[in-house]
Amino acid sequence: MLNKKRKGLSGIALAVLVFMGTFNGFYSPYNAHASEDYRTWRQTDKRWSDIPMGYSNVGASGCLVTSISIMAAHSGSVNPDNFNPAVFVNALNGINGFTYGGSIASWSSVSAIIPDVHIMGVNKFTSSDQNGKADEIRSVMEDGYYVICNVGNHWVFVEDVTENDVYMIDPAKDDVLMFSSYNNYNITEYEILKGKNPSSLSSASANKATAVTTAFTTTNEKTKTTTTTTTQETTTSETTTTTTTEESTTSETTTTTTTEETTTFETTTTTTTTEETTTSETTTTTTTEETTIPETTSVPESVESISQTTESEPISEFYYSGEETTCIYTSSGEIVAEIETGNMVNVKKIENGKGLVIIDGTEAWIDMTDMIFNLDWITSVRGDINKDGNIDLYDLSLLNEYLKSLKFLPDGISILSQSEIETADINGDGVVDNGDVLEYLSIICK
Repeated sequence: MLNKKRKGLSGIALAVLVFMGTFNGFYSPYNAHASEDYRTWRQTDKRWSDIPMGYSNVGASGCLVTSISIMAAHSGSVNPDNFNPAVFVNALNGINGFTYGGSIASWSSVSAIIPDVHIMGVNKFTSSDQNGKADEIRSVMEDGYYVICNVGNHWVFVEDVTENDVYMIDPAKDDVLMFSSYNNYNITEYEILKGKNPSSLSSASANKATAVTTAFTTTNEKTKTTTTTTTQETTTSETTTTTTTEESTTSETTTTTTTEETTTFETTTTTTTTEETTTSETTTTTTTEETTIPETTSVPESVESISQTTESEPISEFYYSGEETTCIYTSSGEIVAEIETGNMVNVKKIENGKGLVIIDGTEAWIDMTDMIFNLDWITSVRGDINKDGNIDLYDLSLLNEYLKSLKFLPDGISILSQSEIETADINGDGVVDNGDVLEYLSIICK
């Protein structure tokens, strides 16, 4: 995110460096550290086990959120250097993302926080034995998706499938063979997810592209309703075709193609049979989770309905990633502000793709299409705004740009995140102003 937000500031920093050229030797290259191994993330980790999830916490109920975090890192959707289960759970709490019991309230909230991760649905295994279940998981992963399995009131991330062995990353323990660790009888369903990069198993079927029908079986837990949708995708999977030919007693032979498609997220298997004129036709019904925001969050039609928002509601920080400026509107359609690439806003809640923000004390709405949740929320060493391990002119240039932006940006929009603003308060007086500039110069010029 910093690279995106700092577009254009590097030239300013270099100009300051030239100006301050007499003060040499203050800057040393940043030594990057190795990424944290996401395979070691456990829900009982003391760094996040006590973070609340509804009236539960990560240590007690965090197997799914930890598994999703592992999947996000494994798929390249997030960087483990600035993301872990604590970041994910805090972000969900910021948008009221948990139910009373600690379950994720809406699958769409996952994508709101991690845009490259999408929960596609939950399927019941059609097979009863280990071989069949391993084949079902492999089929999903060969289509480029990821799998998190329910192994009996507990969720684990599937990393690989080799023959009938399913290798997992378990958020509760270090065992890796799923069927050796858990009773096959309790392994009944699996969650299907899409990440930034396709599953590693998808390369096994990359030599042939075909249109496949994908089936997801899901139920909206809030409304107890099921939605039926047929989804066609073009993916890289290899279809197995079996051809059987029977000699007809007549001089003419009619070819009949019978297509059977499963309703549990499997690539369509086509069987071609040559026989006497008989046609079999299969109707496939597929279901997918409704991705609409719950009914309690309809877009308000007036300012009066917005005013019901209370100050106690959690606030989440997002930054704008679009290339063009975008407008922020009141419910009546009045433009109250414009934001540019990298600008930060605090979103109080999200309703049908719109985020509620407060600009100069006015409640307004912003399209969330190009808004990215700020994962860079951890405050670094005081003064090190860009988190490169040094307090130098690069940080001072960011501070100067921030102070200049206060003159033209309305209250509620910022070029720095809240954690960066706190870091910029190098003299610790609770205010970011010219006093901090003098403190930076004092440190840099020593």
